Amino acid sequence: MAKFMTPVIQDNPSGWGPCAVPEQFRDMPYQPFSKGDRLGKVADWTGTTYQDKRYTNKYSSQFGGGSQYAYFHEEDETSFQLVDTARTQKTAYQRNRMRFAQRNLRRDKDRRNMLQFNLQTLPKSAKQKERERIRLQKKFQKQFGVRQKWDQKSQKPRDSSVEVRSDWEVKEEMDFPQLMKMRYLEVSELDCVNPPSLEGPSIPGGMFV
Repeated sequence: MAKFMTPVIQDNPSGWGPCAVPEQFRDMPYQPFSKGDRLGKVADWTGTTYQDKRYTNKYSSQFGGGSQYAYFHEEDETSFQLVDTARTQKTAYQRNRMRFAQRNLRRDKDRRNMLQFNLQTLPKSAKQKERERIRLQKKFQKQFGVRQKWDQKSQKPRDSSVEVRSDWEVKEEMDFPQLMKMRYLEVSELDCVNPPSLEGPSIPGGMFV
């Protein structure tokens, strides 16, 4: 006749659960799991195996990654830092800006390819004229600053350092590059005057312009 052996029951009158951890499970990290999780890989501590959004959560646990595999240096934690290998999510502004820049690069590349193709099909004299036209166009853009760049910063309005009065008369207008190259020669000789008297203490040999 078969015998029925009653298992050992640990009674914990002051708490809930077993009184002590079994020896085979002592100092073992606990990984939360669910029976509904799919088993498709051995380990993925970083969570970046599947970059596609369709397969991101296919084999991930519903509890998420635990901190039981995190490394902590007990001796000197100030000079050591873990490297985060997870990809940072870009904002909508960054994605649109990158997409816009890539579209501009493709458009410039297509334009250069089309220009190269046109130069190959043209005769020798027409090629020289086209190259000369491109050279003059680049020179004009460099000289007058006609550059079609989308990332140019808008010029800030600058106020005059001197208050402009309404009764002033405009003699001449010139820009800064022109002003740097010009020299104003119509200057009369300086009149040095020795004033007979001054208010306050006298200054010997004082000359005023």
